[in-house]
Amino acid sequence: MTSKKRALLKVVILGDSFVGKTSLMNQYVNKKFSNQYKTTIGADFLTKEVMVGDQVVVLQGTDVELYNDFPEPIVFGENDESKSSAKRCSC
Repeated sequence: MTSKKRALLKVVILGDSFVGKTSLMNQYVNKKFSNQYKTTIGADFLTKEVMVGDQVVVLQGTDVELYNDFPEPIVFGENDESKSSAKRCSC
C-alpha cells in the first residue's frame, strides 16, 4: 500500500467583530450556515482535508478577532508638569 503525500497549510482569518469570520470557515469546512450568532471568544479552529493533485492537503483554519480598544500609551515628560511622573493609564 502506498501512502499519499500530505501537506499542512495553516490559514488564519483576521478581522473585526461581527464580520462573519466563523461563518465563512463553517461554510467552507462543514457546508453549513447558521442564523444563530455566537461570538467567538479567543479563537476558533477547524480542519479540512482536500486533494490537490496526488497530495492530501490538511487545512487548519483559525479565526481571530482583532481588538482595537487598546488604552492610550503611557507617555513620559510630555509637558513641564509631567517631567517627573507618567500619565496614568486608564487600563
